[in-house]
Amino acid sequence: MKKILVFLTIIAVAFLFNSCSLMSIMFEVTGPAPTADIIYQFNTTWDNLTDVSLPWTMSFTGSSGKYCDLFALSTSGIVTVTIYRDGVPIETETSGVHNYVEVNCWL
Repeated sequence: MKKILVFLTIIAVAFLFNSCSLMSIMFEVTGPAPTADIIYQFNTTWDNLTDVSLPWTMSFTGSSGKYCDLFALSTSGIVTVTIYRDGVPIETETSGVHNYVEVNCWL
């Protein structure tokens, strides 16, 4: 019986530890450009979107050790891309003359 209690305690602590390490990730692309082509990657999830109306966001939940990449291109103006972790911006860039911009990071 004692071994079962110890085993259950270990499982409960491991579950709580993993639950506490989850974070909210949000990708954001904003104008003044009205549209942009967007490529994003969060760990193994990625997509290539064309002619997306701005502002645009995509949210994920994950743990540390994940790779994030966000790229935007607009032929109609300047765009800003931002990666947020738990509501705090951790990477942000605004396009220049060529109207494309990319940010990436490891969480």
